Amino acid sequence: MARDRAFGLLRVIRMCERSQKEQIGAMEVLVIEDNLDLREMIIEVLELQGFDAVAVGDGGEALRLLRNGTKPSLILLDRSTPVLDGPAFLKAAAGVLSGIPVVWMTGADDDRPHPSVVATLRKPFLIEDLLQLVRSHALP
Repeated sequence: MARDRAFGLLRVIRMCERSQKEQIGAMEVLVIEDNLDLREMIIEVLELQGFDAVAVGDGGEALRLLRNGTKPSLILLDRSTPVLDGPAFLKAAAGVLSGIPVVWMTGADDDRPHPSVVATLRKPFLIEDLLQLVRSHALP
């Protein structure tokens, strides 16, 4: 009897994990980061956690994606990228950012966050901090 309950509990846990994975899997995160190693690490971490992730190396590429219909659940935006840096990207993309939360990633200690971002992730950061911010701002 106790064994049957344990197996039943395991089935419920697996169903909950699948449900969470399905919910997260629908969440797309757009990563705008010019450092290739960091960009690839972020993508790998997000995908291992079940998120769909798209990465670009500059704000210009990101702006093209958004204007072509990409609608991420969250944007991770590096403050200093080529073509369009963080502030220039936010200004140029203002018309297509409606309802998309943006997390500012910066390595500068004296950098002030842009008023339209929901959170700041200071570099270097812990993976746990990255995931906490993504989960709290990307999930419905």
